[in-house]
Amino acid sequence: MLRNEHPKIRFSIYSGNADEIKSRIDSGLVDVGFILEPASTEKYHVERLNIKEHWVFLTQRDNPLAQLEAVTFENLANEPLLISQRHEVRQYFAEWAKGKIEDFNIIGGFNLGFNLFPLVNEGVASAIVTEGALREGFPNIVTRPLNPDILTQSVLAWKKNVPLSPVTRAFIKLYLYE
Repeated sequence: MLRNEHPKIRFSIYSGNADEIKSRIDSGLVDVGFILEPASTEKYHVERLNIKEHWVFLTQRDNPLAQLEAVTFENLANEPLLISQRHEVRQYFAEWAKGKIEDFNIIGGFNLGFNLFPLVNEGVASAIVTEGALREGFPNIVTRPLNPDILTQSVLAWKKNVPLSPVTRAFIKLYLYE
């Protein structure tokens, strides 16, 4: 693998939303990033990964919407919601709902979904998050699928017109093709 070819390689993992990762790529702080769509990627080489994320409704167990098999945009009209602060995600959500983001009672935003569990647990609001953000340890919280399903894809991105180091090229090749 990569460490066999480059045994002295060292790396750091940075977690953030797509805007934060793209900013780090732009400033040269990271060479490549994993980004969850929707995200504008015109400035980057992008390879779509076979990693898809379902978005779900996250709420307290005693919320009446928790009793539904699936949650529709009509069900969410008056629900206090937390949703990603990223403009592209909010626009995607509005398109899913065939409306405007202002049609919803969005009371807050977040950059990483796993940070909002205490707020949902305490009944401050429900949330729209990816399944990948789900975490254990909150027995008072349940998820419900969205209907219709919201599905997004992950991409591997790196800046166009910037020479890549041999290790970065090897990482991209290994990750994408092996």
